[in-house]
Amino acid sequence: MLTSNTKIHALLERTGLFESKQLAALLTDARENNISIREAALKAVPDLKEDQFHEKLAEVMGLEYERLKDITIDREVLALVPTKAIFQYNVIPLSEKDG
Repeated sequence: MLTSNTKIHALLERTGLFESKQLAALLTDARENNISIREAALKAVPDLKEDQFHEKLAEVMGLEYERLKDITIDREVLALVPTKAIFQYNVIPLSEKDG
């Protein structure tokens, strides 16, 4: 059975951003210092930019990556999702498609 740490390791490995030793070290750093994996990844690879990390992660997960600062969200679209759901599931509706 795969543990979450093994699954996260495999996911991060698929990004191609880290060497094997870096992955083990950054996961240990995140766990031992109670920091996010994102923070640990950016510490482990000083030249790695946050957007680059998020883009590669989204790519290997088969998700679209949108920089929110480049998007204007229509208030009517935002009103379609209950506020509680936005915070509970960490989602933001960006647009409405096919009504």
